[in-house]
Amino acid sequence: MPTWYVIYRRGRQMAMQVTEGREAAIDTACALLNRGRDVTEVTPAAGPRAARLDAMAIHEIYQLRESAGRGANKVERAKESRAPGVSAALVPP
Repeated sequence: MPTWYVIYRRGRQMAMQVTEGREAAIDTACALLNRGRDVTEVTPAAGPRAARLDAMAIHEIYQLRESAGRGANKVERAKESRAPGVSAALVPP
């Protein structure tokens, strides 16, 4: 499975989360948005730049998931309600 990057702002710094596959990257981006992070880009590590998702596209996907009332957004909120704090899966800035 190809490697994808999720690039986001953490305070004044940029940070990156590495995922395996496009869907995992989108799920990660939605989870970061739930935590109040400013996700700026989801992009493949290799391959065409045309496959990248900019901030607007990510927010559109997030809103579609929210309006459907399911998906990673809801799952991530449930996880956070059981274990508050930052996920160990996040790479420090």
